[in-house]
Amino acid sequence: MKPSLFAFLLYRTAIGLAVTVTVYALWPRWWVAVPLAIVAAIWIAWEGSHAVLEGLDALASPKSREPAAEPSETAFVEFDDLVATLEMRATQKQRELVAITEVLECMRLALEENSVADRASVSFSGGRSFAVEAAPMAEGGAVMVLREVTRVEQMERAQKEFVANVSHELRTPLTAIRGYVEILLEDVYEGDADQGPVNEFLRGILKNCARMERLTEDLLVLANVESRERELQPVPLEVETLVQEVVDATSGLFKEDVELHIGRVAKVQVNADIDAVLQVLSNLIENAIAYGRGAEGTVVILSAETTDETPEMVTFSVQDFGMGIALDHRERIFERFYRADKTRSRESGGTGLGLSIAKHLVEEHGGRIWVESDLGKGSRFCFTLPQVREVEKAEMGESVEKAAEI
Repeated sequence: MKPSLFAFLLYRTAIGLAVTVTVYALWPRWWVAVPLAIVAAIWIAWEGSHAVLEGLDALASPKSREPAAEPSETAFVEFDDLVATLEMRATQKQRELVAITEVLECMRLALEENSVADRASVSFSGGRSFAVEAAPMAEGGAVMVLREVTRVEQMERAQKEFVANVSHELRTPLTAIRGYVEILLEDVYEGDADQGPVNEFLRGILKNCARMERLTEDLLVLANVESRERELQPVPLEVETLVQEVVDATSGLFKEDVELHIGRVAKVQVNADIDAVLQVLSNLIENAIAYGRGAEGTVVILSAETTDETPEMVTFSVQDFGMGIALDHRERIFERFYRADKTRSRESGGTGLGLSIAKHLVEEHGGRIWVESDLGKGSRFCFTLPQVREVEKAEMGESVEKAAEI
């Protein structure tokens, strides 16, 4: 309303002034100009007041008090787009804040605690990732290095997705092949000399088919673990219960010349996902049976102890008395597909993924895994899991009591 009223008054003033000036130019007498100016002023005032009253009447009319029309669907769509944009910007800012915090923490550790600090991957806005490392300097201060790993992470992600997809697609034809071979074996008689070679060929196909099935299954498990699609559900578990569960799960592996001995087992609890821990222990026991054969057969010792060095953790160990592992193989033995003895691995049908899967599962629990070995004396695979503290036990007891009261 303000711009319209201003234009209205300006227009009326211009007309009044033009008429007054024109008349005065024709009859340049003061007694002519003064009355004209008075008349023009009165006319302008009357027109302005009339315009203001009309505007007030329009605002006071019932029509002006009617509720505004509901916004259209288009308006809602535009509002949703605005909200999505704001959420995206907020997420980017939060990611930037987290990244800056991690970088500053590395620098703080280097400056204040005089220690080397690093982060394998820090994500910044724009989808870029950097490996960060900060180290103290002898003369004071610290040096920080940021190395971009965006491309490397993209390639690793693509590789893992490819492996997972291929492994998934292989499961169906392998299952069909195995079923057909088993049907054919039922119709072949070992006592028939003519069918003896056929029987041998079919058993060879069945053996390699089973090996391929184990490989595809391990690849799928590893892909799920590395991509964190499989979320662990750690709960307080008795160590004795875990040990008994793994003994029951692997009982079919122990033959006449294979023995499993239970060493020291601590009577404490650990925070762990029972399925994941059973998979780790089963892989370690299978490896001990496959590679730990000594002169008098295979002996495996399973233990779960607490130590003074790491009282907050429980150390699980699987020990064998086989040929052992050379020093140059120990650092790489937890890599995917790495085998210290390729000949024996082919004979045993291993996939080379069990230890890599075990490493990822243990580290997701907040523990670590390693191997101790002496050539000719055997190997001892160890890993740690966090122990349930007394405070946590008390809190859990209170929670159970409150639930019972409710």
